[in-house]
Amino acid sequence: MVLVLPVPVPFLGIMWNSLSPHLLRGLGASDGNLQATIDDLFADKATLWVVKRGEKDLLGVFLTAIVDDDGKRALDVYALSGEDLLSWGKEISAEMRRYAKSKDCHRVIFVGRRGLLRAYEGAEIVGEIKPGIYQFSGAV
Repeated sequence: MVLVLPVPVPFLGIMWNSLSPHLLRGLGASDGNLQATIDDLFADKATLWVVKRGEKDLLGVFLTAIVDDDGKRALDVYALSGEDLLSWGKEISAEMRRYAKSKDCHRVIFVGRRGLLRAYEGAEIVGEIKPGIYQFSGAV
């Protein structure tokens, strides 16, 4: 069973050593800034999520933030890092739609390679961020 779970702010320090290598990989792929990310996490502007199989197997990590999308709210999913995403991407997609709906967002925005479109159920490519990296969007 794949679990997609937010990491509460009080647990960030406890889990940092095991999660930061994955997060750094994801930030590198999305041109993110580590200090700005840490600031956003502690200011409750971003949420760090873990993807686990059972209690022990860490499959991946990613970040989310609620962003303004032409006057509407959207859930931005970024800095995704992990192994074999296609085997658990549908779980992230479904959970992020549920989470976005609970936060009154009208869509979920993902960033990644074209092949990940298979993992993001109901999403479509809406733009190319840089060569080979695309923005996907799916209605909530």
